[in-house]
Amino acid sequence: LANWQKYINAGAYGDEKADGRLSYELANGMCVKCGKDVGSAKKNAELIIYTSNGDGTCTITGTRGTVYGNVVIPGKSPKGETVVKIGNTAFYNSGLTSITLPDSVKVIEGGAFALSGLTSIDLGAVTEIGNFAFMECRRLTEVKLSDNLKKIGNQVFMQYRRLPDG
Repeated sequence: LANWQKYINAGAYGDEKADGRLSYELANGMCVKCGKDVGSAKKNAELIIYTSNGDGTCTITGTRGTVYGNVVIPGKSPKGETVVKIGNTAFYNSGLTSITLPDSVKVIEGGAFALSGLTSIDLGAVTEIGNFAFMECRRLTEVKLSDNLKKIGNQVFMQYRRLPDG
């Protein structure tokens, strides 16, 4: 990666801007000021907490620490269970900027990505989105909704300021 600025909503590193966000100057996925790895999808995947649903499926319910940059959600948990949900507040106030969901994820529960640093998301196979799922994702500029979307909660996109009309 070339040097670039990335603003995110979480973490204890970087320079705080007037709007409360943190600024990271990155080189090869590392903060040049503090050395924090903020761009490792593999490292982020290792932080994910999977909770069994008891039927061979699981829900992502949170992370062990704050995730930064890109996150790739695998289709299976380390125990071999199929990932079907992103749970309530799983990535709340995280520093992730993009996330790749497997086709097995059908539900995004309430507040799952609220106050995160997401810039875009493709919800290709998702059929249900809970209340406030993307509340105050102020960096979000692109959302691709599923053709199979059947249920969308209240104020899912509350406080959006950057999504284009249409």
